[in-house]
Amino acid sequence: MQTHDTAWVLAQVEETYREAVGAGRGESAAKGVVFINNRRSETVLTEMQPPRATKRAYEYTLHEDTLLDPWFWLRDSEDLETMAYLEDENAYTKAMMASTEALQESLYQEMRGRIKEDDSTVPQKDGPYYYYVRFEEGGQYPIYCRKFQSLEAKEEILLDANLLAADQEYLSVGVFQNSPDHRWLAYSVDTEGSEQFTVLVKNLETGELLSETIPNTYYSLEWANDNQNFFYSVLDEHHRPVRIFRHRLGEDPEQDRLVYQEQDERFFVGVGKSQSQRFIYIVTGGNNMSEWHFLDANNPDSELTLVEPRHPNFEYDLVDHGERFLIRHNGDGAKDFKVSETSIATPSKEHWTDFITHQPGRPVMGLH
Repeated sequence: MQTHDTAWVLAQVEETYREAVGAGRGESAAKGVVFINNRRSETVLTEMQPPRATKRAYEYTLHEDTLLDPWFWLRDSEDLETMAYLEDENAYTKAMMASTEALQESLYQEMRGRIKEDDSTVPQKDGPYYYYVRFEEGGQYPIYCRKFQSLEAKEEILLDANLLAADQEYLSVGVFQNSPDHRWLAYSVDTEGSEQFTVLVKNLETGELLSETIPNTYYSLEWANDNQNFFYSVLDEHHRPVRIFRHRLGEDPEQDRLVYQEQDERFFVGVGKSQSQRFIYIVTGGNNMSEWHFLDANNPDSELTLVEPRHPNFEYDLVDHGERFLIRHNGDGAKDFKVSETSIATPSKEHWTDFITHQPGRPVMGLH
């Protein structure tokens, strides 16, 4: 175990105290009594008082119940008192962990040494291209690439997240979806750590970005087969993905068409595409329930078709196969799930017939 003498620990605490007070945050992060116990060469730091957040009266209604949350104000990252409190928390943590800094660094270097930094994913074939993601030694972010027709072909870098992050304190890539004709790239980034992503579109032939950007999106986006429209999910004020919009390249995102809006606050919504590339799926889920809608990926203006309405404790998912849907579900008492089939033209449950019957103790985990 890494050990330090009493003088070293006191110096670290004093330095942290000066930083907290000198930064104008007050003494809440550094006040308290420090005791040193040097038994068996182990340094123990105790009795330092943690900062305490101020209570503010706040109440809201959820499911017809009135809830009190005196710390609701801490959700507001724009509130100066919120940031001051977080800085106090960080200063307190640094002071309490001061005696372990050398050990922390040693553990970090050991874990980093076990990571293959110049790694890459297995290339995936999509049309004439092989798409993959790789990392470079010393880089913190992924590099998205592709090769044309052969893995021996010249590499084309589509997006280098290390360059995007160069002027940012934080960066996360959310979605990364190329259009079916491989000409366009829709991707999203979060530069604040809030998981609120902004969608951008890049012309892969010229390398230029289109002028339109779409803020406040989440983790799902899918292209229609016309290579001009894509569907994406949007967050509400409570950070829940509840709406699906359709965007057409070159148009003002403010005019994007609302395709679906979830009204039940218990449910989240996402958008996907069938493996056959034939359908766009809009899926809602929550509280052991699910509900699927679909539309023709070749006709992004078409209306949604509901498969089966949500029911309590009823979950299902599906794949298309020719002119039928195969549906995995737990209806009819199928605790471990079973698979039914139905015509795409008549997708509701009244038309479902067993394809793989339910067998207790043999869970049906998924369809591919």
